[in-house]
Amino acid sequence: MRIVVLFAHVCLALAGAEGVNFYAAETFGSKRGDQNPEAKNFSIEAISAEATSSMGTISAKISAETVGGNQSAQEISPPKQYFPTEQITTILGTLSPEAKNSSAEAISAEATSSMGTISAKIPVEAAGGNRSAQEISPPKQYSPAEQITTTLGALSADIQKLWLAQKDTVVKVMGVKKSSDGQENLLFGTGFFADQNAHVLTTATIATDAETLWVEYGELSYAATVIGKDPVTNIAVIQLLKKPKQFKAVAWPQTPSAAAAEGSIIVSIGSAFGMEPAPTLGLVAGKNIVFGDRIFVTTYLRSNIPIHGGESGAPVLSSGGDLCGMLIASLPELHASFSIPVRALERVFKDLISNKMVKYCAAGFSVRGEISEAADKEVVISAVDNGKIRYIGGEALEVGDVIRAIDGQKIVNESDIADILFFKKPNDRLDIQVTRHKKPLQVAITLSEKNF
Repeated sequence: MRIVVLFAHVCLALAGAEGVNFYAAETFGSKRGDQNPEAKNFSIEAISAEATSSMGTISAKISAETVGGNQSAQEISPPKQYFPTEQITTILGTLSPEAKNSSAEAISAEATSSMGTISAKIPVEAAGGNRSAQEISPPKQYSPAEQITTTLGALSADIQKLWLAQKDTVVKVMGVKKSSDGQENLLFGTGFFADQNAHVLTTATIATDAETLWVEYGELSYAATVIGKDPVTNIAVIQLLKKPKQFKAVAWPQTPSAAAAEGSIIVSIGSAFGMEPAPTLGLVAGKNIVFGDRIFVTTYLRSNIPIHGGESGAPVLSSGGDLCGMLIASLPELHASFSIPVRALERVFKDLISNKMVKYCAAGFSVRGEISEAADKEVVISAVDNGKIRYIGGEALEVGDVIRAIDGQKIVNESDIADILFFKKPNDRLDIQVTRHKKPLQVAITLSEKNF
């Protein structure tokens, strides 16, 4: 039995305001030869082709069925987000010998896309001379304005779905602080359930300032107590004295090291000025460890989500609904904010639960960035405090050493060292690979505790 297989050859063309078009108009098949009995008895009852384009992705599925009832099917599905040329290579590479020797005389496919419109016409001619045709044509070609409306509508639906799935993890954090004249001032912030023990992550600001603290969840209020707080990152953990009958904790991602990339869509859910939690859409604008004269202990995410009063402590979610950080600080001049990434947030949360505080490490040396003779940036040791460094082995650090790697991780910027130290604890070992006078050296030290 021979199998007829459709190939899609795709060419990419840009057509100004019309958008991106994909064309598939080339077919392959066995050459016409003498018709043998086997070929004459071959009849195709059903051939289906589906060509979809989503800015460069195409999938094709072709099924063939013989008259005698025996079935044979071949599915070709190139990986998502391949360039058209890569898709063609993938499709051709998956052909079986039987498919390449198909008895079909001619198979052609044409798939065109103009910003969301697709038409496909597949004429099929079998070796015995029988012809069949199937035409797929969407009823309408959408204008650019309609396409934008459709895209925004789909995004809005995704945000609503995310909001409905995550809104029950968010709480309003309320407190009262007495002023020097005895007047009571109401404080408000945002938090979210971090585990099933009713621990809530929020800012250290409200946990420190409030003399009386409670959480509003649903239509009820719950008294809360401070478990631990870290003024360095402005993170605190509080716990409800009585659990709600039903509540939902955030799901910590399985791979928290994958931080949101620049340009990624994110959503925060905050309680502005004590109002009910609501979603805010934004983009990751960058990653910073230095802002003005302030140096953070680790790299923070900067986004164009503004923080209004009470929204600090809000969870920041990816467009897929994964927790990727927490709103920490406002940048009102830029209508922006800083968020601590989820991996760093999780580290602080675990330390506050177990130790009620966070201990940081001191390396005992300072660094600066320099440009090498090869025009590459290098991280060079600018100062060493040998009185505070505990060396392991005979090698010691010297001013002018170029740091190449720490614990096997390549060092490109000064922030790389800060990010590594953030996840270390006092008395941890640090293996440093340096270059001194163009010769590689290995130096090992024991980290001490850093005091702020």
